[in-house]
Amino acid sequence: MFVQTEVTPNPNSLKFLPGKTVSNNGSFEVIKKEETDNELVRNILSINGVTGVFLGEDFISINKNEEVNWEDIKHIAISLINDFYSTGKEFVIANELLGEKKEEHTEIEKQIISILESKIRPAVAKDGGDIKFKDLNGDNVINALDQQIMGQGLPTFFGGLTNNMKYKNFDVSFFFQFSGGNQIYNNTRAFSEGMNGLFGQTTAVLNRWTPTNTNTNIPRAIYGDTPNNRRTSTRWLEDGDFIRLKNANIGYTFSPSLVKRLKLNSLRMYVAGQNLWTKTKYQGLDPEVSTFSDTNTAPGTDFLTFPQARTYTFGINVGF
Repeated sequence: MFVQTEVTPNPNSLKFLPGKTVSNNGSFEVIKKEETDNELVRNILSINGVTGVFLGEDFISINKNEEVNWEDIKHIAISLINDFYSTGKEFVIANELLGEKKEEHTEIEKQIISILESKIRPAVAKDGGDIKFKDLNGDNVINALDQQIMGQGLPTFFGGLTNNMKYKNFDVSFFFQFSGGNQIYNNTRAFSEGMNGLFGQTTAVLNRWTPTNTNTNIPRAIYGDTPNNRRTSTRWLEDGDFIRLKNANIGYTFSPSLVKRLKLNSLRMYVAGQNLWTKTKYQGLDPEVSTFSDTNTAPGTDFLTFPQARTYTFGINVGF
């Protein structure tokens, strides 16, 4: 069995995707081993540095403290997950996961829960609001086994166009660059539109699915993203083609007579700019990316990458 991992906006939280059902009864969060009798959860919580486990429909999110590195934890967690499923056990999370612990509710809270369970939850389940993923292997289950390689991170063509022109005392130069044939996995958008945690989202989620707004391509908002609408998919894969005015320079060279009166050999003023204009369908901040956070070994991935700055420069060239 192949267990995949997926980063989250929180550097101390990592998502594990076993490709099998994790929970068929909602999501659960467990912080202490005493809260559950589940063998796998207890073993994961026994790993040095692990502070909590969040269980979704087909994923397990593990939280750690800042003092330990994922390199020391990840392989242990993957081994535990593989061992658990290799015995033929079904990792089905039920209400009994939390043992005998029962939460007392006030009468008002009980009425609210009753309305949610009898009216709101069935209505949402019936009306939809979740993304429909293609069942590629035909087993009627959407999981990691339905994943396949899509697109490519490296461009199939790239190039540039440069020119230098001069008219009387004016000079103009520019450089256009272009690149295409590649796709970009917009992981930044996955986190800023994924609606799977308590962190800031872009205004795009204002157009999310609701019972009164069904004509949209953004799914419903649900805490914990139990349907896993945010999962790795072509939803976040975008066209990486672009053409950019990389730099331009306009200058004026003063006449020899004026330069001579100023007792100079030459005098030129200019205005220059970089990254002045970009044409692209990519929804991220900059299509010219090949980094995954702080590494440059993940071409075609955009995750919290700072865009190239647009700059303007005014200068004077003086020759003595």
